[in-house]
Amino acid sequence: MVLKWQSLSHYWDEIKLLVAYKIHFKRLWGIKLKLKIRRFLIILGYNKKIKFLFLRVYLKRLLQYLKIIFFKKAHYMHPPYQNILELTQHGIDKNSNFICATKTLDGWDFVKKSYFQEKIKQITLSLYDFNIKKGDKIAIHCDNSADWIMLDLAIMAMGAVTVPIYVTQSPEHTHYILNHANVKILFISHPRLMGIYADFIQNIQHIQIVTLYSDENNITQSLDDFCQKGKILLKNNPDLFNLLKNAVTPDDTATISYTSGTTGTPKGVVLTHKNLIHSVLAPTQKCFFSDNFNPKQDVVLSFLPLTHIFEHCVIYGYIYLSLPVYIISDATLIKQALEQVKPIHFTTVPRLLEKIYKSVHENIASQTGFSGKLARYAVSLIPTYHLNKKQNLWYWLIDKIVFRKIRASFGGKLQGITSGGAALSKDIMSFFNAIGIPTAQGYGLTETTAAITLYDKNNLILGCAGKPLDNIDIKINPDGEILVRGHH
Repeated sequence: MVLKWQSLSHYWDEIKLLVAYKIHFKRLWGIKLKLKIRRFLIILGYNKKIKFLFLRVYLKRLLQYLKIIFFKKAHYMHPPYQNILELTQHGIDKNSNFICATKTLDGWDFVKKSYFQEKIKQITLSLYDFNIKKGDKIAIHCDNSADWIMLDLAIMAMGAVTVPIYVTQSPEHTHYILNHANVKILFISHPRLMGIYADFIQNIQHIQIVTLYSDENNITQSLDDFCQKGKILLKNNPDLFNLLKNAVTPDDTATISYTSGTTGTPKGVVLTHKNLIHSVLAPTQKCFFSDNFNPKQDVVLSFLPLTHIFEHCVIYGYIYLSLPVYIISDATLIKQALEQVKPIHFTTVPRLLEKIYKSVHENIASQTGFSGKLARYAVSLIPTYHLNKKQNLWYWLIDKIVFRKIRASFGGKLQGITSGGAALSKDIMSFFNAIGIPTAQGYGLTETTAAITLYDKNNLILGCAGKPLDNIDIKINPDGEILVRGHH
């Protein structure tokens, strides 16, 4: 019998199916890998050359399969980091640039690694001095900023629980969240947000309010004053921070993410450090720029509310990858920021992409002369664009003449846009991909710690929310209900 090398792979599937000696590997989620080896023993009866070739293929594939089962699933059951602080520290240690920069009236407020780490320690130890215990709830009612991130990490380093509040939340819902979560300390970033508490400030006297600005009326305490005790503790006991941080386990609650309340009373979703770690790590291996970025040169842009679990996870993904993050809280500054900082990636919601789509078409329609005709002709070619296929020479030429200018308005370095929060229409997705900006979506819920599926950057499909992320099982019930299982 002559057996060709190419045909040997055929036996791999047969080995897994045939009944004989059963080798059970019981690992995670009750998965049982059963290798059936009767056919294997039969084949060993053939000549030595065939034995050698078969064994080589068999052992190679067996090794690959076991790596998937043991290593990937072990990562699934045992997160490589004990808490979100350890995860972010991985990226901070490798960061040779700035951690993040917040847009201000005077430009950008850059936060270097040393200040970022020191401030987190000061806030954590100040919470400790305030007698905050593991599991206590601390609310953050702040605009997007570096301070938001440092407060969040400091709270979680203490073992306490972050309770983010939307800056657009109504006074009634804000009051409800503070009482429902039994908040001990409330951080507020701006005087305009203090106005929300005017009607019920007397009802929350038990909550310590700390502002990120100086209160001339001395009704509240500023963050700088709050951190004074932490500075002293850090100086006298430099090991205390690490003791507190190392006591936080993967199963400890990290945050309670309340829904915005648009469909009724806000509902709090309890998420652990393990949930966050999984939802930060899994997408970083799949996103558009995951295989092609340089933390020393590339940057990213963040403008979605950090209160939302989607951007909450995304921001820590950036820090984990050591990518400097430019943060803006005013949506009207997005266009200016894109041109200025030239990000390689940003996350968004379909509504913003729809506005950009409309704006580009209106701009092209208003152009006159030859350039206007050429631009309109270029846009008319977009329906002929095919995802994942090499375009013809004529389309390539049009891209260089027309679409390159559109990409320049996004900074010129965008490797992709990730959309979430709602369904991305086929027309919008097709348009952005056709002009040379890879754009796709994922799917998830607050209850699933953001994304459970994400696009396949090498095989984008219009109207598709992608494939399940690593270590997530998804099943569709006969009644249409989506069932999800995992550590997200």
